[in-house]
Amino acid sequence: MARSATANKAESKKVRSNGNGQDKSLSNGRSDLKAVVDLMQAEYEKRRKSQIEAIKQTDKKLLREMLYQMVLGRVFEEKAAEVYRMGKIGGFCHLYIGQEAIAIGSMMALEPTDMVITSYRDHVQAMVKGIAPEAVMAELYGKEGGCVKGKGGSIGAAT
Repeated sequence: MARSATANKAESKKVRSNGNGQDKSLSNGRSDLKAVVDLMQAEYEKRRKSQIEAIKQTDKKLLREMLYQMVLGRVFEEKAAEVYRMGKIGGFCHLYIGQEAIAIGSMMALEPTDMVITSYRDHVQAMVKGIAPEAVMAELYGKEGGCVKGKGGSIGAAT
């Protein structure tokens, strides 16, 4: 069974004292580090090949929808950041920039009737689950047209 990259990384960090209070690595320096990197690279390539095969077998229409949702989420969050900096969104605005794929993958795996509870950073999830971007933005602005009538702000955007 192949060892995980985490186990290899932990092993490469083991140290022992050399007697004068300084730590000395158990590894041979660069050669051991190169072996760990090579093993991690091989594991990455193996995963990458299986992921590419899975993507090739996925419906193209679904992939386009997922890409659309990720781009919509990123643009929405960038706009929210912009208006927050302008002072148009009160309180805090917990953004989801860089995590859009997580929301898309997890939310699209759900059934339409499945319920979701979030605590914060939930603007993208709300939109993927079906709440209109305009309603999420109205919520951030504290407007009556928001998904909870402007009472939730950034944290209540998906409630």
